[in-house]
Amino acid sequence: KKPKEQPHRFVPLPWQVLPWRDESPVVLLTGSGGGGKSRLCAEKVNGFATEFPESTCVIARKALASMRSSTILFYKRLVRSVPGVVYKASEHRFEYPNGSIVIFIGMNTDEDREKIRSIGLEGGVDFFWMEEGTEFWEEDFDEIGGRMRGRAAPWTQILISTNPGARTHWIYQRLMEQKEA
Repeated sequence: KKPKEQPHRFVPLPWQVLPWRDESPVVLLTGSGGGGKSRLCAEKVNGFATEFPESTCVIARKALASMRSSTILFYKRLVRSVPGVVYKASEHRFEYPNGSIVIFIGMNTDEDREKIRSIGLEGGVDFFWMEEGTEFWEEDFDEIGGRMRGRAAPWTQILISTNPGARTHWIYQRLMEQKEA
């Protein structure tokens, strides 16, 4: 007999507690690989989708194809013990029983960037995770910012996880130096 799966419960590492609770419009997580950034981000997306009914959450990488054997697989394993969550592979999304959706997209072309304008109820996104932030262009970030009009929660958030980039990269210049994150 197969053992019954336990309900999913995330227990953050000590460093993850503050970003887990942070409701700022933009949160940047940077550091070396293997430190738990992606796990925290995936858990936060799942927590948001679970907590706020009918929310629209987006997980993006520059190229959608690069997520098939990494992020999507990781997320699928994370939510498999969340009752009622259904993965719709052909639509690149997870649907939650409370009406929330988590959509996976790429932003590799102008057409891809334009597609995010039609995501979400009334064109609004509630939560957006930019995975591997240094792959994105500043124009991608600006396009995403214009879509953060969701109303499922009292706050919206762009969450960016990335390994350190050059001091000349827009993330360093804008989000760190100008303190936009």
